[in-house]
This record gives sequence, structure tokens and C-alpha cells, in this order.
Amino acid sequence: MHNQSMDSLVSHWLGGDQVLGHPMNSSLDLARATREGLPSQAAFELAVEILGEDSHPGLDSLLHDRIVAAVKDMRSGRERKGSANDLSEAKAAFAPNLGPLCQLLVSLFLERGEYFRRFLTPAESDIVVRTATALANAEGVLGDKKKAIHWLTTPNRALGSEVPISLLDTSVGGQVVQSLLERIEYGVYS
Repeated sequence: MHNQSMDSLVSHWLGGDQVLGHPMNSSLDLARATREGLPSQAAFELAVEILGEDSHPGLDSLLHDRIVAAVKDMRSGRERKGSANDLSEAKAAFAPNLGPLCQLLVSLFLERGEYFRRFLTPAESDIVVRTATALANAEGVLGDKKKAIHWLTTPNRALGSEVPISLLDTSVGGQVVQSLLERIEYGVYS
């Protein structure tokens, strides 16, 4: 996938210009925004892209419903304070689907209370951008978003049965996921 189109896709999954505040025309723009700290809404927008707007059968819907409600509130300009009710239990159900993004979202709800106007730290922003970039790369290699999400959220033998998205909490883990996607793209058994 061409870098500019990947940057556009990453920007779109983070809420686009409306959430990010200005166009992300290049990886450099995205790097600068990451260093400054993304709006917390970008993390929620990405989670909804991964999870979808509808609840997943077999998963605890509490965190999902709160994520979707938070995004709808943010999009409409309504403020809401987070609640600690049962979120830690819901976290376990969503960890495989959201990896380190799950922990970030739960901490936004639990530790900070008001997440509406908050900006992420550069480290938190880096996890969000790394996750969106891995999703864009996977979509480019596998052909569509649904396949990319499935690949990122399913244990992989080439990773010692780790779930690829769970490795995205570090830059080294992101490189491992990217390397595996490149092997798949070039037809190397993975």
C-alpha cells in the first residue's frame, strides 16, 4: 500500500480531520501529532473501527457499549464522565480484540474519569497510531478490513501463538508484526 494512502487510512480510523484537528497528509504529520498527544477520542474511534458498532456475540458487551456510547457522545459534543462499574471484568473479554488499546481505554474510563477533553500522552498516542498502522498494513496485505481485523486478533503460530495485536504495546512488537505481514505479502510461509 502506498504510504500516502496508508497515512490517509490511519488518519480516517483515528477520526479524521474532525478528531485530529487538521489533515494528516504524511507520516511526518502523524509523527508530530503523536509527539504532541492525540485527542483521546482517536483511541475510541479506532476501537469502534476494530470492534464495529454492533456488539460481538459471546463477548461481554459492557466495555463495547461504553466505547460506542463514548464515541457517539464525543461526535455529538456531549460530555460524559467515565464510570468504573464492572469495566475491569469487561477488559478481560476485550483484551484479545484490542490488545494494548484495551488497557488504554479502560484506564481512560477508570483512572481519568473525564475522558471527553483529554489528550493522550505521547506514549499512549504511539500505541494508538501503531495499532492503526498495523491494521492498515494488514488490510493492504490481506485485501480487506475484515480479514485484517481477524488476522490481528487471532493467535498466530508464527508468533508462538501470540495474538498480533497484543504485541503492539512496544515498537519492537510492532516491528515483529510488520515483519510477519511482509513475509505473508511476499509468499513466505508464516
